[in-house]
Amino acid sequence: IVGFESCRYIKGGKKLENNWRSERCDFLTSRELCDKCQSFVKKLRVQKAKAKTSLRNRSSNSPASPSKLQAYVKYLKRKNTETTRQLRKNQSLAAKTSLELKSLQLKFRQSEQTRVLELIRKTDVPENLKLAMSTAFKIAKAKSSKGNRYESDWLLQCLLLRIQSPKAYNYLRGIEMLPLPHPSSIRKLISAMTCSFGFQNFVFDCLKDEYEKKSRRDRQGMILFDEVKIREQLEFSKADLMFHGFVDFGEHTEEYFSRTKNKNQLADHGLVFMFRSLNNNIVQPIAVFASRGAAP
Repeated sequence: IVGFESCRYIKGGKKLENNWRSERCDFLTSRELCDKCQSFVKKLRVQKAKAKTSLRNRSSNSPASPSKLQAYVKYLKRKNTETTRQLRKNQSLAAKTSLELKSLQLKFRQSEQTRVLELIRKTDVPENLKLAMSTAFKIAKAKSSKGNRYESDWLLQCLLLRIQSPKAYNYLRGIEMLPLPHPSSIRKLISAMTCSFGFQNFVFDCLKDEYEKKSRRDRQGMILFDEVKIREQLEFSKADLMFHGFVDFGEHTEEYFSRTKNKNQLADHGLVFMFRSLNNNIVQPIAVFASRGAAP
């Protein structure tokens, strides 16, 4: 068998002068190869194919030339650039999708809140109860119990409740029956109010806004005044850095103190002017004066 000189030892065959033959060769045959050698050729072909594969693998694992290395580096750089570009594109798409999702969630919550508030508004209950229900719903939907904003009407009701009964205010807030703000918030609200003696222009402006749309019958009222005995006390205010407790007639105070005998007099009476509606249960103080002695 010729043509397989590169093959090494194979079981079942012998190599003589670079020629292979089967160990069971008949030697005498009318054909070129006997049956035993013909069967042994298959083993030689397999051995030769394995040798070629092994040679190819060894050549692929050998060090590459500089030109091939440069080409491979360029390929890796190009691949890295494409991968980075695709990654940035995917990140941008993910961020955009996240923003759209948050926007849809916010719109859904707002629509749900608007729907509930509209249902409360249409409910046939007193206005103050509607105000309490809507405020309680907003506070319940808030993410935190701190930093909540309240409507001005609800703050006014809370302020009146706090003034009338601090114990009742703390009790209702403690059992969470009503969404009442913290007492410190009420104190800040009171300290922000500018209270002074005499007539207050903003009171008349509020009365004008309240009654200009009412009928003539509902605008009818009377002016009342009442006097109360108060305890003499001198206090220093940190807000305006002034002493309070003296006689104070508002814009007419300087005229009163212009007399020598009226200097440094502490007030012991309070005179209050009020507007009383004839057809509605409304009483609004419009002026207050601190005097010395009862009014003549």
